Order: sequence, then structure tokens, then C-alpha cells
Amino acid sequence: MFKFFAALRALLALDRSHQSLGAVVHDAIERIIIPRLKKMAKASRNPEKYDALISEYREYSDPTNSKSRVFADYAEEIVEAFARRYNKGAGDAETVAQDIATSFYTRPTWMGSFEVPHFNPETGPIGLVKYWRHILNNQAMYAFRALIRKSPYDEPREGEDPFSNIPAPDVEKEEKEAEDIKQELHDYIESNVKSMGKKGKFLMDVFRKWMGAVSEVGTWVSVDKHVIKPIMIEYERMGEPVSSQTVYNAVHTLKSMSERFMHKLRAGSVKAKLGSIDALVYEEFRKRLASWVLGK
Repeated sequence: MFKFFAALRALLALDRSHQSLGAVVHDAIERIIIPRLKKMAKASRNPEKYDALISEYREYSDPTNSKSRVFADYAEEIVEAFARRYNKGAGDAETVAQDIATSFYTRPTWMGSFEVPHFNPETGPIGLVKYWRHILNNQAMYAFRALIRKSPYDEPREGEDPFSNIPAPDVEKEEKEAEDIKQELHDYIESNVKSMGKKGKFLMDVFRKWMGAVSEVGTWVSVDKHVIKPIMIEYERMGEPVSSQTVYNAVHTLKSMSERFMHKLRAGSVKAKLGSIDALVYEEFRKRLASWVLGK
């Protein structure tokens, strides 16, 4: 049961870390690449060429545009791939992602890698995407190799109880309460999507697919491999094909709903259905569990 919450914690924490890495490139586009292109436009006999490039880059730096997600998506793919290669857990992957993102702001030479001559802005956003993959591959490789040289990361591994620091009367009751919270999350999402019609049904299909994947795979569920691709195959067989972007959007929505639920649980607005004495004990258990999932 606890691996469900460990997987949810990893999903939310890594998502925040990947978004932080994606934001690095958005920042580089606005602060470095676009100003450079503006200078090039002023010095050019064909400024329209650079104006078009600037417009294209802005699509990739706008968080409301789906194109901007490509940088966070590649961050997810690359960091998790290296974590598996070096047999590291979700906590290590989160640490590496955050450390890389932070280094772009604390080490001037890192952000300077988006400057000419390291990167040619005339290659356009597609060139930037390829360049970003190259940067991340190198930095993630160095970071995980450094982790190997250090003492092992103090994180519960598969099969261990990650909530040993959360007091509960006994293991049987602790398991039951965790199961109750899992069901409450399921019910919370179901109640939020039931008015959405076909879209709501699709969201629940994606959520149940992720839950099933956690049961089979454990903490290290790959959204792409274990959720997006299987859902696409299932809907193709039903004669209702969906794109990978559609499934990705659904996963993003479900992450947001799950995070909101955990915030409510942490605030005590989702009450345990127990007797008065047990309620006091488990209210604390539920709040600490929610805090752990949220990384608070």
C-alpha cells in the first residue's frame, strides 16, 4: 500500500523539478536568446527573418503554449533514465533535477551556455531543443556519477516502509488508514470529473491506469511507458484514438487534482471517519502522510 504514496510523492516532486528545469530554458529564451536576435535584426538587411524567429521562440517560452512543455518533458525523460541506469531512487532524481536547475542561476557559466558562440539562436527552437537534450545528458550523467561516489541517499527503497517516522497505533490500522486515504483520493478525483462527461471518463481511465501501474511496477512508474502508451493502445482498439498530448494533458490534470487533495488532507479539511480517540491519532497520521507526499 505504501508504495502507492511513494509513487505519488515521486510523481509530484519530480514533476515540480522537471518544471523548474523547463523554466530555465524559458528564462534563457527571454533573457538571452530573444535579446540577441533583436540585436541581429537591427544589424541585418533582412530583419523580418529575425522577427519571425523571435515569434517562434516566444511560443516555446510561453507556459500556456503546449510547445513550451518540451523542455520539461525532456528533463523528465533524461533524469529518470539516468536514475534507472545508476540504480537511484526518486529522491535522488529529484535532488539531481533541482541541483541542475539551481546551478543555472548560481553558476554564470551555466546560463552562459545559451550565449553565442555556444548556442546559435538562428538554429531556432528545434535547434534549442536538441541543444537542451545535449546539456541535460551531460549534466545528469555527471550528477549521478557524483552521487555514486557519495554515501547512498537515505531514502526508503522498494519494499520498505517510507512512513516509519509517522506514528500510528499498529501496522494493521496503519495499512487500513492508508488504504482509506487512497480510496478517498480516488473518490475525490471521481467527484471532480463526473460532470465532465466523456472527458471525465477519460480522466478516470488514465488515473486507474496509473494506479494499476503502481501496483505492478512500484515507485518508479514511467508515465510515458506505463500510462500514456497503454492508454493510446487501448483507445485505438476501441476505435477512439487519442494523441500522446491528450493523455499527457490528462496526466497533468490528475497531478494537479491529487496535489490539491493532499493539501486538503494536510490542512485537516478531509476528516478521518473514526471514533473520537482514534480520530485524534489518525488526524495527525494523515497530516504527516500528506506533508510527506507533498515534500513539506
